[in-house]
Formats: sequence, C-alpha cells, structure tokens
Amino acid sequence: MLPLIKGGQKNRKSKRPIQKIFTLIELLVVIAIIAILASMLLPALNKARDKAKLIKCSGNLKQIGVSALMYAGDNGDYLPCVQFVNGSDIFWHKLFLKYLNAKTFKCPSFISTKQTDYGWNYCGWSASGGTAGAEWGLGFQYPSTPRLGPAKLSQIRDAANLFMAGDRRSANDDGTVGYLGPGYDATMMSPAHVSTLNISYADGHVNNLKNSYVFSSAAKSSWTRAKD
Repeated sequence: MLPLIKGGQKNRKSKRPIQKIFTLIELLVVIAIIAILASMLLPALNKARDKAKLIKCSGNLKQIGVSALMYAGDNGDYLPCVQFVNGSDIFWHKLFLKYLNAKTFKCPSFISTKQTDYGWNYCGWSASGGTAGAEWGLGFQYPSTPRLGPAKLSQIRDAANLFMAGDRRSANDDGTVGYLGPGYDATMMSPAHVSTLNISYADGHVNNLKNSYVFSSAAKSSWTRAKD
C-alpha cells in the first residue's frame, strides 16, 4: 500500500469563495442612486394618479348629468333646484338616489365624509340674481323665492352651454347641500383638482375647465339660465 502523502488532504480541500463585503461608502452610493431614481419617478406617478382621479370624477358627474335628465323626464321637464322645503329640507342630490348610487357623489380628489362632493348651479352668476333673476342658475328653493325655484329644460336656450353641476365649493358649504358658484366670486372655486374643476352641463356632457375661466366674466353666459 502506498503511504499517504501528508499534503494530500490539503490538496483535496476546496477553496472557499471570496466574499466581497460592501464598504459603507458603496452602500451610501447605492442608496443615493435609488433616492435619485425615486425622485425622478415620483412626479410622474403622482401625475398619473391625479389623472386617474380626474377621470373618475368626470365619470361621476356624467352619471349625475344623466340622472338629472332622467329626473326631468319623470317630473314634467323640471330640473331640481338646490333644495325643497316641506318641513324638512330635501337637497338636490338626494333626489337622484333613485337613479344612481350614493357613492357617485364622492369625488376621489375631494376628501370629505359629507353627503356630496359636488355642487348644483343654483345661484348662477350673481348672488343678487340681477334683474328679475336674469343672472340666476337652476334655482334656489321650492316653494319658490325671489331667488327662483326649479327651472324647466324648455327654459334653457342652450343646454350645451349651461353649467349644471360640478366640483362643489368648500366656502360656506360643508357638503350637506352641495353648492356650485356663484360665478362672480372666485373664493367659491373648488379645491378638488388644484387649478381645474369638472362640470356637467345641462345637456349631460362633462368638461374639465380651468378655475380661472369658470370664475371669470368670460363664462358668465354658462352660469345663467336666461343668458346661456
């Protein structure tokens, strides 16, 4: 028998792989690169998220517009005014629950726990109503007041130009009633989509408009039933 070679066992042993250990500086560099990439992607992700919310909101208002026309069809061509007084106030959005789900009144960009995130164009352009209510929108109350009651579709000359409902104001409205406007007062604009708001027109279509346009004299005819 051949004698064992003392060095044989060492030769048969496999070499251990060399483990590379990252230094603190290398780890910090990697973290910095990840942070830079995240900062580059975050605005794009936020923009995509806001766009999705805007589209969802527009879909809600489309359903509200269709429901308003269905309501008019069931009620002698009358659209609702903002509130009906018969011992207890019934607000416009409650009348549409026959046609749609209550969740439709929740805008994904307007975080609130109230009944509606949308407002009804009750007031039109002016808080005073102008001469014989010429600058009023779709009416304030039934039974009627000097600020007018419900409007008939037949009273609207250009339904494709008349604001009906949209992202509600937060000033003087906690979401129980749901007011849109008046148009002359820029403090009444909605904070829902930063610089724009979604609006449903009296013919049922929806548009996204800049706040600076909606609350300017350029849009006055779109606020009033008599001048649309």
